[in-house]
Amino acid sequence: ILIFSIFISKQFYVNLSIVIIVSLIFFLILNYKNKCFLGNNGSLFLAFLISYIFVESSNTHLFYADEILLIMLIPGLDLIRLFFERIKKKQNPFLADKNHIHHLLLSEFNLIQTNLILIGLVLVPYIFGILFGNFFLLTILISIIYFTIIFKLKKNVR
Repeated sequence: ILIFSIFISKQFYVNLSIVIIVSLIFFLILNYKNKCFLGNNGSLFLAFLISYIFVESSNTHLFYADEILLIMLIPGLDLIRLFFERIKKKQNPFLADKNHIHHLLLSEFNLIQTNLILIGLVLVPYIFGILFGNFFLLTILISIIYFTIIFKLKKNVR
């Protein structure tokens, strides 16, 4: 929802983004009531759609590479961290587990707090990047914050 809101704010694929946001809100409500969930196919479709829109927008110079990197940094860092952790433990890096940042945050915080933390980790640096234009420094700063959070949460879980 956050990424499609960013597309709307940039006036790019507005109608599609509104349809996706409304659909996701309905899925959230149904998921909360244990009636329906998005599943792997839905999440992979959304990832493909977001990737396609980012590529299309970079071709029109609406989003630049450093801006896209900053928006997608937290999921990307989480993916890379988990890949190497699983290899280090001699596990299949493609199998699911409960070591994602949202699982670690849920062990310490409730669902709303976890979502606010994750949204803040993406949205606050992005807004600062737009206001001050220094995406590189913000990328380094958010990476340090991410690994600090992971280190502290993993220390608390043990």
